[in-house]
Amino acid sequence: MPYASGSRAQLNYVPEVEWGTTPETPSMKKVRYTTESLAGSIEQLQSNEIRGDRMIAAVSRGAVDVRGSFNFEFSYGALDAFLEGALWNTWDETKKVTAATISLDQASKTITDSGNGLGAFEVGDVIRVSDSVSNDGYYTVATAASGSLVTVEAMADEGSGTSITISCEFLKAGSVQKSFTIEKWFADIAKGAVFTGCLVDTLSLEIRPNAMITGSLGLSGKSQSFTSSPLGSPSAVASNDPFEGSDNSMMVKEGGTVIALVASVTLNLANNLNAVYTLGSNSKADISEGRSNLTGSLSALFQDLTLLNKWLDKTPSSLDLRIPDADGNQYRIYIPNIEFSGSTPQVGGENEIMLDMPFQALLDETLGSQILISR
Repeated sequence: MPYASGSRAQLNYVPEVEWGTTPETPSMKKVRYTTESLAGSIEQLQSNEIRGDRMIAAVSRGAVDVRGSFNFEFSYGALDAFLEGALWNTWDETKKVTAATISLDQASKTITDSGNGLGAFEVGDVIRVSDSVSNDGYYTVATAASGSLVTVEAMADEGSGTSITISCEFLKAGSVQKSFTIEKWFADIAKGAVFTGCLVDTLSLEIRPNAMITGSLGLSGKSQSFTSSPLGSPSAVASNDPFEGSDNSMMVKEGGTVIALVASVTLNLANNLNAVYTLGSNSKADISEGRSNLTGSLSALFQDLTLLNKWLDKTPSSLDLRIPDADGNQYRIYIPNIEFSGSTPQVGGENEIMLDMPFQALLDETLGSQILISR
């Protein structure tokens, strides 16, 4: 008799239009994951009746709860829908222009559009140049105007005439609910579990040298059912290799300055979801969102007092991560307003001394968010 094996198990998902309702003809997509713990539970309520014979009189069924998480190796494009769910917002793709009037100047590091089509871009944007002759790649905007962008990075001279695309797709924290139906399918026995109304409660990322960048997504859902029929034939998501913490092109900026000898960066985002139950149903009537709370930690070799003094003096700072892969894809994770906490360095032996600097992300009034992710 066949039995289920983890090597044949697959998570699939589809975004919901209405919370807790699977689309009639769902276009399922595969989830790239390493381990998962998504499960439904039903609370058992035990009667407190005293009978005189020491026996339990009855039990009844209480509330249904769907919770769990899946762990992943972070790669470009594979989790973009869940990043939307984690930040409660939608990727903004409005910063994009394609024109044959664009030219690039090496000496001044300037991208010029004689058609003045660059007005949507802002200082700090990480833009992607594509379809050029010799300048495809990523550039950071230092000065912005409708007719020109001055960048931090160098480029090659290139005249107009070729249709070039300049784009910057980004995601900020917001209040737009993004829910999913998630299917856990066991292919070797053709059985599965379906979870509806799944919202992203937590997101974590861990970046370390000599390791793939990993993370976890925590979910809270409405209901669970079991099935012998899959919801559909899931299509694959982006198959890019996972990002790697020792990539030579990776960059970490603290306070706007590249910081060397960083040992690790961790990020933890919590949406503080709360289940809402009402009389007449054991399923969740709603899942209310709390505040979007982003915390993290920066660990670096102890070289000077810069970070310690920022903690001691309550000096605001920022964190800017550029995460590339071997194919030229890149995410920028920008946290513009952080405050450090920490502790005095201690000697635990003869090895290197580390600074472990936890931080709290706060609202940046200009950005209108505590985090910006560009792709």
